[in-house]
Amino acid sequence: MSYFKKYTITKSEKTNIWSAFKPLYFILTLFGLLPYSLKFPKGSGGAIIIHKSIYFNSLCSVSMVLILYSFFVIHTQQVFASTESNTMTEVLTTKSNYMLEMLTFLLFTTISYFCAYKNRFTYVKILNAIVSSSNKFVDHKIIRRLQVQVKIVILCLILLLFIQITINYTRQDTVRKMMLVTASFILPQMIQFTVIGFYYVLVLMVVGVLKSINEQMKSLCNCNRINAEFIKVEKIITLNQIEVVYVNMLEMKREINRAFQASILATAIQCFHSIVSEAHILYHGLVVEHSLTTHDVCNCSIWIMYQLVKIYTISCSGSVLKEQSARIGRSLHNILLGKHDAILYLEVQHFSSMIFYQNAEMTLYDFFPLDATFTFNVVSAAVMYIVILVQFDTNKKS
Repeated sequence: MSYFKKYTITKSEKTNIWSAFKPLYFILTLFGLLPYSLKFPKGSGGAIIIHKSIYFNSLCSVSMVLILYSFFVIHTQQVFASTESNTMTEVLTTKSNYMLEMLTFLLFTTISYFCAYKNRFTYVKILNAIVSSSNKFVDHKIIRRLQVQVKIVILCLILLLFIQITINYTRQDTVRKMMLVTASFILPQMIQFTVIGFYYVLVLMVVGVLKSINEQMKSLCNCNRINAEFIKVEKIITLNQIEVVYVNMLEMKREINRAFQASILATAIQCFHSIVSEAHILYHGLVVEHSLTTHDVCNCSIWIMYQLVKIYTISCSGSVLKEQSARIGRSLHNILLGKHDAILYLEVQHFSSMIFYQNAEMTLYDFFPLDATFTFNVVSAAVMYIVILVQFDTNKKS
């Protein structure tokens, strides 16, 4: 029995934010998306930057960018020099569309690596702030749930890579063309999925802290004697302390927003173009020319699904963050105040005003909210352009 208790304590001690983030950290380092390597503490302290690591990580980043630009040039020459009868690249407009698709990926990767080095200290600041806040009253259940969510993100990345490679290398084409597609489309798209996964996990970490705040609010509501102080895990937590953590998490939300909004904007442009382009290829090949093979149809359909997954993930993270903030507001207003709780009444009013005036919404440069409406806006705009392209095809055919 004593051994079981000792083992349980050891397992709970290892359950922290750093253990949840480490799997994604290795993938980010592999792609060179983290300019600095981090030394994770054994306890609950903040991560330490290994400053000399920037040289090796910069080499990874520069190598990745050079590979993408080199294969872009080679692929461009191959596309316009090709004389084979290929429905995907035989028309000049289709070739230009194909080139534009590669350019959007190249634009995204360039922006992402630039933002990674520009915000190299911001990433560490965000992670350390989340860890510092979580150490105050985040319970192990929320951290374990976060660990599972990060593992799901990693498994999704592996699955997406497997699907893309399988579809690419089962096509009836030359090995050279398949390698070009791998370097020009699959590699930048995996970088894109990794950046989105990084953004998603950071938002989930903030949401995890907010969930703990909400649980503290519920505990405060359920107290038999309404008071601004209550005991949990042998710590006295006041409403003011909860408010400080909430304000800190909103500040980290803004830092995440600033660090990733350029990459998200480039992702939205790329996804919009891909949805319109691939949908039009499907229509033109199936309805107009009847020339697409089953493999081409599957490839185009799954490629559209990739774009929808990206947009939905970005939208979902913003919606979850917004909803969790709203739940904290509702829990705050459920606190029953007694006749002699003037101090607590003022604290609740101050906290409520702060929630009202400090927006928990993620945006694209304060123009487009990154919530459920983001998916609707991108998809509806893409459908409108597809309808216009179909009408052009119909007019030419008539």
